[in-house]
Amino acid sequence: MMDSADPMMGWDMNAVRATDAGLAKNDLYGKLHEHISGVLRAFYHQLGKRSTAFRLHTVDVRQLPSHLAGMRFDRIDVSLAWTYPRRPRD
Repeated sequence: MMDSADPMMGWDMNAVRATDAGLAKNDLYGKLHEHISGVLRAFYHQLGKRSTAFRLHTVDVRQLPSHLAGMRFDRIDVSLAWTYPRRPRD
């Protein structure tokens, strides 16, 4: 992450502004903290209600099909796959 990155990026600002942060009504970073805490709490509670598994692979994105053959997933995240300079094809 770059030093210039803003934690507000990537969050629904309307939801963040609507979050109660106590007496500091204009503290957007306080609201962001409360909003993210609420999202994480909801996620934590859902984990307890479902059978959940996480699989992490640290491979070139082009190699994923061979690692995932025969499996089914709800989501596959390949974030940062295109952030780095491309290597020549094998």
